[in-house]
Amino acid sequence: MPTTLLVAELAQAHEGSLGLCYSLIDECIRVGVDVIKFQIHIASEESTYEEPFRVKGAGQDDCRYAYWKRMEFTLNQWIDIVAYVQRHGLKVMISPFSPLALEYAVKCGVDFIKIGSGEATNNELLELCYSTAKPIVISTGLINRSELSRLLANSLRFSSQTIFCHCVSEYPTSAALSKLSLIHEFENEYGIKFGLSDHSGQIAPSMYAIAHQLPIVEFHVTFSKSLYGFDAQASLDFSQVKEVVEVRNFLEEALLNDHFDCGDNKQMRLNFGRSVALKTNKSAGYIIKEEDLCLKKPGGFIPAEEKYNLIGRSLLVDYDSKHILKNSDFSS
Repeated sequence: MPTTLLVAELAQAHEGSLGLCYSLIDECIRVGVDVIKFQIHIASEESTYEEPFRVKGAGQDDCRYAYWKRMEFTLNQWIDIVAYVQRHGLKVMISPFSPLALEYAVKCGVDFIKIGSGEATNNELLELCYSTAKPIVISTGLINRSELSRLLANSLRFSSQTIFCHCVSEYPTSAALSKLSLIHEFENEYGIKFGLSDHSGQIAPSMYAIAHQLPIVEFHVTFSKSLYGFDAQASLDFSQVKEVVEVRNFLEEALLNDHFDCGDNKQMRLNFGRSVALKTNKSAGYIIKEEDLCLKKPGGFIPAEEKYNLIGRSLLVDYDSKHILKNSDFSS
C-alpha cells in the first residue's frame, strides 16, 4: 500500500446521473488514484424541507431536500458501482449520511467508511460506523479542539483503524484558510498521524501531504471547474489529479531505496572523473615536468594520485593535448 493514499471524492459531481458517475469512475481509474470516495444520501433519512442550501443552486431543485433526492441511487445501483470500482483494483470509501446509508455501504462491501465534517458530532452514526469494524476516516472541518479531543479518545476506544483528516469546510479553501501547519500541531499534540481532506481546488495541498508522507489525502474531482455543481471550483480536474498521482508515484519510488550508494554507479563515476593529461602538445622524447601536468575527463586512465610519478619520465610517442595520457605513452 502506498505511503500516502490518494482518494478521489466524487461527492455530487455526478449530478444524480448514473452514466456520469461511471464516466467519473473511469477517469479516476485512468489517472491512477488509489481510492474512489462516494457519498450516499437518502433524502428522507437525513433532510427536511427546512434544510438550507450551502450555495444557491440553478433553481432546478425547489429545496435542499429535493436536491438530495435527485442525488440518490438505489441500493442495487450502489452495489454495482462499488463492485465495478473494486474489479478495477481500486478501493472504495463511502460517506454515509444516515444509518440507512451506512447499511447500504456495508451491504456494498466498501473498504473504508468516511465520516464527513458535518457528521463528526453525530454520535449515533459514529457508533454505528465503529460497529462495522471497517477502517474509519474522520474529517475535522466543523469541530473545535475540545470536540476533536473527545472524538479522538472515543475513536481509539472503539477502533484502532481510525484516521483523522485535517479539513477546512470552505469551498474552495483559500491558501490563508488552509492552515496546513495544524496537521503537525495535531500530530504533536495527539501523537498520531493526520491526513488531509482538501477543498482548495489546487494541487499544492496534495503535494504538501505527499511530501510530508501523510497517510491519506482526499480531494474532490471534476471533469471541468466550469461545470455546474456546488463543488466544482473546490475540485481538481483530471489533469491536476494525474499530476498529483505522478508526483506521489515518483516520490514513493525515490524514497523506497534507502540503501542506494551513489558510488556504485561506476560508469558515471568514470564519465565525470578525471585522469592525468598534459596541458600542451609534446614531442616524443620530451621529459615530463610538474608544470606540464593537469587533470581532464574522463576517469579510468592514469589516476590523479599517480600524477607525480610521471615527473621525469620520457614520452615514447608524440602527444596531442586533446587526448588523455596513457601508460603506453611512456617508455617502460
